[in-house]
Amino acid sequence: MVPGDIIEVKQGDKVPADIRVIKLRTINLNLDQSSFTGETNVAKLSEQVKEGGDDIQSRRNILFSASLVSTGSAIGVCIATGMKTEIGKIQK
Repeated sequence: MVPGDIIEVKQGDKVPADIRVIKLRTINLNLDQSSFTGETNVAKLSEQVKEGGDDIQSRRNILFSASLVSTGSAIGVCIATGMKTEIGKIQK
């Protein structure tokens, strides 16, 4: 997987890379980001998020690597892999 690849994630999947959501395939998409942000039930959106929020919690259209999909499914585009993901930056 490389940035630019189109990826589908569904309930039970572990997110393999940082992914920007381009289309929800279900009404709701929730992720368990507890290993990353401490949040266990985060609703995600496919709409573009307005600029200005640099904190992780404001990025409602990004699925972060190592998160688990709790409910729903979506299609997105890979924006970062490996050490360039948000969790990779923390590991550095």
